[in-house]
Amino acid sequence: MNVFIWQDADQYRWCLTEDKQASVYHHGDAAALQAFYQANKEIKNWVLVASALDVAARRIQFSDKERRLIGKAIPFLLEDELLTDADDLHFISGNKKKNSIDIVAIEQQLLAQQLEQLQQAGIHASHCVSEYQLLPRNEEAWQLFFLQQHFVVFSHDNPPLAFIPEHLSLGLESLTANYAELPATIELFADSEANIEQAQQAVPSALQHLLAPQLIDYGQAFQQQWTKKASFWNLLQGQFAKSSEWLSLLKPWRWLAVTAVIAVLLHTVLLLADLQQEKQRHERLREEMDSVFRQAFPQGQIVDHRRQLERLLTGLRGSRSDTEFIRYLDNVGDVLARHKVDVLNSLNYEQDKNELRLDMLLDSYDQLQAIINDLRELNLDVEIQNSNAQGEQLRARVRVSG
Repeated sequence: MNVFIWQDADQYRWCLTEDKQASVYHHGDAAALQAFYQANKEIKNWVLVASALDVAARRIQFSDKERRLIGKAIPFLLEDELLTDADDLHFISGNKKKNSIDIVAIEQQLLAQQLEQLQQAGIHASHCVSEYQLLPRNEEAWQLFFLQQHFVVFSHDNPPLAFIPEHLSLGLESLTANYAELPATIELFADSEANIEQAQQAVPSALQHLLAPQLIDYGQAFQQQWTKKASFWNLLQGQFAKSSEWLSLLKPWRWLAVTAVIAVLLHTVLLLADLQQEKQRHERLREEMDSVFRQAFPQGQIVDHRRQLERLLTGLRGSRSDTEFIRYLDNVGDVLARHKVDVLNSLNYEQDKNELRLDMLLDSYDQLQAIINDLRELNLDVEIQNSNAQGEQLRARVRVSG
């Protein structure tokens, strides 16, 4: 479903088209078109029809050397045929072949003005296509389309042309070389019997016998051509593309946008600087950790400080029996050191009974009794297994448990 819009000064004509259904035509000013637009926003394509009187359509021939730069060369290749400055025209191209290309041109100011008038009415055209691309073509015959206010002429070897009724006779006379080169037939199209009669009156009498009048629903004809290829000939490209419309809406906010972009870039730079500092700090700490670890463990490879230390501590922690033995040594050793026991003949630990047996050489029995009393204060059970004099000293065997 499409809506095709014709503009004539401040008046509009538009039609709603669907495949294989008769078109529904409307007329009115911008307010009427706006009301229709608001009521049918679900329609995707709103196509502004560029009058053939305002558009030039040509096939340009070019050499192999010009092919690579043909896009930029189009205005210069058309310079001899233009009545206006090429810089004032908006060009689109398509149907490119080896040494030729089709182009469509329209005045930039005119297209901008028409789009602006639609936008002021709250209507955003999705496409703008010329009548040349929307009218059906028959390459086997000449065709004459009467669109109420002007004629569009398709002839065999000539570019498509548009004439107002007053100039049609002169135009056809020129195309037929003063009626010396006549086509076999001229298909004449209009959208009503009255318009066919009016169109016939504008055709020179020398060509009247060649006319083959036919009624046409221009809306349906446009819809069919749109489906085939016309949608590719959208004039809303380049500076008139939809992105350009958004850019114009954003223009008042450009300085705010620039400030926001600068702020984001500055924030990113600061983050990168912080990241670099953290990276350097990590490398410095890594070197310090390697140095400290190497001092404690001169041998071996350093892979992961934390994991290696955890494994070493786990190995040093040992089993429960190891823990009890270390506890005995800690408590008993502290007491023996406090009482200045210099000779320890033997020390045995029996894991099953969880007891420590000591063979000591002491100065006196009083010293032995003092050691026993201190061990008992540590909640340890102390038993004297044997004691006897050895010269001036006392040899004692003691069992500690608990």
